[in-house]
Amino acid sequence: MVNILDYLDYKEYLKAYYTEQRALRPHFTFQWIAERAGFKNRGFVHSIFNNPKTRLSTTNSIKLLRVIPLTRNEKEYFNFMVAYKQENNETEKLRIREKLEEFRKFVVSDQLKSDKKVFFSKWYHGVIRSIIGMITFKGEYKQLSKWLFPHITPEEAEESVALLERLQIIHRTSDGAYALTTAPNLINGADISQEDRDNSHIGLMLAAKDTLPLHLDGNQVRSMTVGISEKTAEIIRKESLEHLDHIKRLIQNDEGPERVYLIQSIFMPLTKKMSE
Repeated sequence: MVNILDYLDYKEYLKAYYTEQRALRPHFTFQWIAERAGFKNRGFVHSIFNNPKTRLSTTNSIKLLRVIPLTRNEKEYFNFMVAYKQENNETEKLRIREKLEEFRKFVVSDQLKSDKKVFFSKWYHGVIRSIIGMITFKGEYKQLSKWLFPHITPEEAEESVALLERLQIIHRTSDGAYALTTAPNLINGADISQEDRDNSHIGLMLAAKDTLPLHLDGNQVRSMTVGISEKTAEIIRKESLEHLDHIKRLIQNDEGPERVYLIQSIFMPLTKKMSE
């Protein structure tokens, strides 16, 4: 996925973005851009993307960004790139370059924080990560969306893959397929807040609520509501953690995964102590 923050020249960014989108969406032509953005003809749009001498005014920049889905910060970064490219005074150009670099660092940091929160806010991001680790996936988003229970939309699947790529959880290989990264990704355990952990657990429970009727065959779901002492509760808590560690070892030694499962352990009080 083309990342605007990898560019200092806005025309180089536009060329890369156009090439990528044409491969993904054949209808993404200069004519389509002109019609959607409000330009009079496709020739001018082609010139914006390819002619080094064609300048981009503020008005035309606003029009162009109607068809390029950037965040507010990314749009501001794009405008900095335009100003840098079109400035002729060397002193002013250097000042804009410094602002551009400074703003890029800010946007990268801000985007990373936002992406981490998004990752934990939706249950299916982790599921898609697991799927990509199991199959050869080259962008078949409609098919990917239907593999999940409950189903998501192809658009949500595409956004999820883009998120995983930004977080360096997955990467695109030379043959166009996605694969899990072997290097540490940007979802570092030490950086995960308790709020994010809670949101992740809640999201999975909500997804399970919609999927549970498909699996109520008496073999995969167990629950008990019991009255016990704090002493016994602590023993159960410890044994539950040991059991999860055993499951992790089984998973690590597994070969030939065939589907993604949810394994969730919930052990929590539902009342106050009777002595309170």
